[in-house]
Amino acid sequence: MKRILAWVMSVLLAFTCVNISPNQALAAETNLVVNGSFETPVVTNFVGFNRSITGWDLFAGPTIEINNKFITQPSDGSQVVELDSFAVSGIYQDIPTEAGKTYKLSFAFKANPNASENKLNVRWGDTVVANLSKTATDTEWEVYAYDLKATSNNTRLSFDNLNEISDAVGTFIDAVSLVETIAPDAPCDDGPKANLIDFNSAESLNAAAEPISSGVVTVSFEGLNVIEVGSSRGGFSGSAGPNQVISSDRVNFNGRFLTEPGARGSLRGSNYSRVIDFSQPVNNVCLFVADIDFGQGITLEVSNSKGESLYSNSFPSSTRADASLTTFDLSKLEGVKRIEMIGSDTVGIDNLSFN
Repeated sequence: MKRILAWVMSVLLAFTCVNISPNQALAAETNLVVNGSFETPVVTNFVGFNRSITGWDLFAGPTIEINNKFITQPSDGSQVVELDSFAVSGIYQDIPTEAGKTYKLSFAFKANPNASENKLNVRWGDTVVANLSKTATDTEWEVYAYDLKATSNNTRLSFDNLNEISDAVGTFIDAVSLVETIAPDAPCDDGPKANLIDFNSAESLNAAAEPISSGVVTVSFEGLNVIEVGSSRGGFSGSAGPNQVISSDRVNFNGRFLTEPGARGSLRGSNYSRVIDFSQPVNNVCLFVADIDFGQGITLEVSNSKGESLYSNSFPSSTRADASLTTFDLSKLEGVKRIEMIGSDTVGIDNLSFN
């Protein structure tokens, strides 16, 4: 009866729009999760039950249950996993990682309308990443994303609903992805940089930043002004202080940096855009952004000369901490043509280097 009812519900929901969270990662790196959308083995009779499947093993419960698209509409591909096959269950995958590196985990989660509870617990090694819960009416997919750091060269990723009522119907999960990302607080690559723009010799203060040439490359700016420490012309709540710039000087700093035009002590507009554009593609880019501590935070979008995304990541507001310096280390990217920073927070930008 459970399977027939689930199939009927899937028919009713087949034309429901998929709800994708704005936190979904867009980075183009390789997915390290094997069989993240549970496409193998192929289920031919609506539902399949296995003790293990490609990439995944069972650590609790009787079996791993795979439902195909005739049972419920997947988030990606043609199949999903339902936890609580005949009882609450948990699955895991051991993933090769590198200690110290950061990774973006994303997955899709929706409720089973026939389940009395829909819970999902996510673990990364010994760390609890999330304890999620949905009601039976939350039947649209939502994608969750988390930034994680590896502490060993092999990390176990697991999903379970062991704290749910064990009634043979449970949570749906799909589209599990893990990609290596650029750590937001990592130092920039120490390799030699052919070009460094520190804005110390920039044009007039308190005016829109004009194009600056470095070597054969001209760098243009949109939505940014040049100011200096002590100025009250930026959007900061007081005079621009040391926390808006690089306190350690980074060898080349005399108090000037970029920020947004606008009234003192106010956020920029929602999704305010700042753009750094290179006259030709460059590599090994690094820049420092300070004071991401309020409003929307900053979403970083990097693209090539064709407008294709090379990298995307969201840097949320800090807990209003002073001296909140974030390193945008793009040294792994080649062919960078445009960098866009989107968000309502007022930030300081300094020391742009590239090859």
